[in-house]
Amino acid sequence: MTVVTFDMSRNSSAIAAPGESSTIWGLDARALHDRFWLTHGVQIVRRQSDAPLNGRADLYLLLNPDELVLFNPPDEVRRLSRRRPACLRIRLREPEADPYSERVETDGSNNLTAIRRSYYPSIKSEARLYLTRNPRLASIWRASPDRGTGLRNLIAASGFKGSRSADRRGLLYDASDPHQARRCIRALMARWDDVDSACQHVAQCQPGVWSHESSRIDKDARIIGPVWIGAGTVVAAKDIIIGPWTLPDRIPIDGVLPADFVVPQRKPVPLPQTAHPAMPTPRHRPGKRIFDIVFSLAALLFSAPLFPLLMLGIWIEDGRPFFFAHTRQTRGGKYFTCYKFRTMCHNAERLKADLMASNVCDGPQFHILRDPRLLRVGRLMRKFHLDELPQFLNVLLGQMHVIGPRPSPDNENQFCPAWRETRLSVKPGMTGLWQVSRTRAPNADFQEWIRYDLDYVRRENWRLDMWIVYRTIRGVLAPIHLPQIHRVEKAEQELTDTVVVDNAELIEQPQPSDATATMSPEPASSSAELNMRVHPASGQSTRAAA
Repeated sequence: MTVVTFDMSRNSSAIAAPGESSTIWGLDARALHDRFWLTHGVQIVRRQSDAPLNGRADLYLLLNPDELVLFNPPDEVRRLSRRRPACLRIRLREPEADPYSERVETDGSNNLTAIRRSYYPSIKSEARLYLTRNPRLASIWRASPDRGTGLRNLIAASGFKGSRSADRRGLLYDASDPHQARRCIRALMARWDDVDSACQHVAQCQPGVWSHESSRIDKDARIIGPVWIGAGTVVAAKDIIIGPWTLPDRIPIDGVLPADFVVPQRKPVPLPQTAHPAMPTPRHRPGKRIFDIVFSLAALLFSAPLFPLLMLGIWIEDGRPFFFAHTRQTRGGKYFTCYKFRTMCHNAERLKADLMASNVCDGPQFHILRDPRLLRVGRLMRKFHLDELPQFLNVLLGQMHVIGPRPSPDNENQFCPAWRETRLSVKPGMTGLWQVSRTRAPNADFQEWIRYDLDYVRRENWRLDMWIVYRTIRGVLAPIHLPQIHRVEKAEQELTDTVVVDNAELIEQPQPSDATATMSPEPASSSAELNMRVHPASGQSTRAAA
């Protein structure tokens, strides 16, 4: 927020009105932009410009008369030669400032139909630029009457021999638009920390505050940078200025550089991050990657004899394909293809709409008891979690961890933006805290999913990972106890036959104390109530053999 308080009767012209043309230290936005680049060893060369070429510049950036750009020059510029006529073609793209956006969709009666969320930045503007080390090519561009002629002259002079191309993200402005010109100046204020190296008679009077030697600033004035104070401007003791802000010149001055100006040593061009900010990396991340590779190789080696048998079972019952490939999201929202053994019939997605009324989960999850879409071999694979064995290949490729949040597609991650950002700050896993702790309580599954994902990201450590591995192995081996499984299936069948069941009678809701609950080995009663037994030492709530 910018706060500027002045005695307007004394300093009536200290602040330029919106849209008013003004200069700072005798320079407009175009000149300030060009000086900024010159301090980084790059001279801006514009068509139909009478500015002489500086032979000491490292690079020449060829622009149209009103183009203002800020970006980090790519590494390819190091290969450009001053002797050989060559240009580096750059496609500069400016993304939207906020990558997250929401779009509300309505029908013809203006009724809400959907809310579409986007987590990826769209391109706001785009430009084609040219960088060269050759002064002759810069002179040819400067003498060209228009862009098309300039490109043809460059091609004729160099044939683009040895030329390269690069894509960069940066900031684009139009100097002919006063609003964009002011935005460019504010962008320069945030990135230019050596203004005095290219602007004469300008000095830093306090951190982030640059003023002309002809300005008068009272020692009791309150100024918080970045602030640029022009020539002849008076700042009194009672004035308060909070940047970013510019006070234009009140007296005319000449901002032309002397002919013997020496280009300072080139520095990288600082630019803001246009992507999501990097999430803190856990300390054990390198060790976790080693654990993922060793564990996955051992699991694949141990389970390799099962692969042809499972593929044969799928082929006999329902033909090909053997694998189910689905697009999921990994760390940072990047897409990857997640592989599983196919456990359902070919038209499973078409049948899902007809079965939606039987869904016992809330949120984006879909789960029904005794799913008719499951193949017989698929039911067996799911009971022992054999359908997830191909995901060890995703772990070896670095797309997943062995332990982490469940991999989800983009449409499921749309339900809660804050939860999405947290769970996508780490890679997904084949098993996780939610998988071993969920209760599948009706109308509470999605809340448990969010709760356990956030809890895992916050507490991620080796001790928790090893506990999850232990609980997962115990859950995989649990179906071997066949009498207990028969009792569970009987209880599920009774639940399916119940027409109306109150959620509180169906199963206990998870308590804040995170006590671990497992199913009692006693047979289920005729009223389909599942007896629960609490184990305080475990620290989580789960239903064994589920």
